[in-house]
Amino acid sequence: MHIGNLRTALYAYLIARHYGGTLVLRIEDTDRRRNVEDAVEVIYDSLKLAGLDYDEGPGKGGDYGPYVQSERKPLYRQYAEKLIELGSAYRCFCSKVEPEPSVEALEEGDDESAGSPLPPDGASGPNETSRTHDPCRFVSAGEANARAAAGEPHVIRQRIPDTGATSFEDHVYGVITWRNDLLDDQVLLKSDGFPTYNFANVVDDHLMGITHVVRGVEYLSSTPKYNLLYRSFGWPIPEYVHLPHIVKEGGKKLSKRAGDASFQDLVARGYLPQAIINYIALLGWHPADDREFFTLDGLVEAFDIDRINKSSAGFSLAKLDWLNSEHIRVLAPERFHELALPYYARRPEIARLDTAMISRLSAGGDR
Repeated sequence: MHIGNLRTALYAYLIARHYGGTLVLRIEDTDRRRNVEDAVEVIYDSLKLAGLDYDEGPGKGGDYGPYVQSERKPLYRQYAEKLIELGSAYRCFCSKVEPEPSVEALEEGDDESAGSPLPPDGASGPNETSRTHDPCRFVSAGEANARAAAGEPHVIRQRIPDTGATSFEDHVYGVITWRNDLLDDQVLLKSDGFPTYNFANVVDDHLMGITHVVRGVEYLSSTPKYNLLYRSFGWPIPEYVHLPHIVKEGGKKLSKRAGDASFQDLVARGYLPQAIINYIALLGWHPADDREFFTLDGLVEAFDIDRINKSSAGFSLAKLDWLNSEHIRVLAPERFHELALPYYARRPEIARLDTAMISRLSAGGDR
């Protein structure tokens, strides 16, 4: 789990806990080509290690059935077909369909298809180009349904209006407006029957009663399309909380593809999970006072959604080193010794230490 993912999970956790909400964990695994073995276990293990417990999700029960999107395929087809009936979607039979950008690539900002997260400014903006219409958009509903019934492979695309604009208010970035003719007719349901991430999340967020959607700023450009889907169904639109980028020296986004440390990497280096959580909470949010040292409970108490920043946050190992040292200082001696034991054997100059004796001393025992 890279640092951006963990911060998103942390902020969702803090919002839910501070404001008395419910935190829902949902496994979004609809892009079957990019599924990684054991990735789900990494999510569970990372959340547990970080202390971020959730209220509803796999293994927690609830009224929504499986919280794994790949197990909900019939549900998404039902809603995609409903959109066709409403005139807000259509069947596309084109043999070549653009691949769906991976969620990971969008979050890490290294997928060229992700585009700019903000609308172009003025008529001469670099992204100021109207979309090219898919020819299948103009196929009659009768013909499209007949071809689908005959077994012709196809996807279902969202039908974006040709005119007008779509506006929404983000809790961090304020009012955002996109011209509709700059939005592409995105794929909602793929030819293999799996929904795209963009469609499945809209359906699930509505059915699960999600009130606050917390995610990275790179999703701002997709949000108008989500809102058009909500309006087509007549559903209420949730509150959006888009988070600023986390950048390293030089201003480039952190990315595990570029070798930047993941949460597990940092823990393996000896950083305490609670220190990492403390530090990443400060990457995009600042408390009302000048405090920097927080326990998780302290973060829950102090967190204010209105104090999330717009500006990118710079990741500094030196700052993490300092916070980690502060968290080490408040450990009980026996706990510090327990955590340090695996590291003793790595240092030949201390390998001959009597660890049993040190354990007794750490616990306050006699010499």
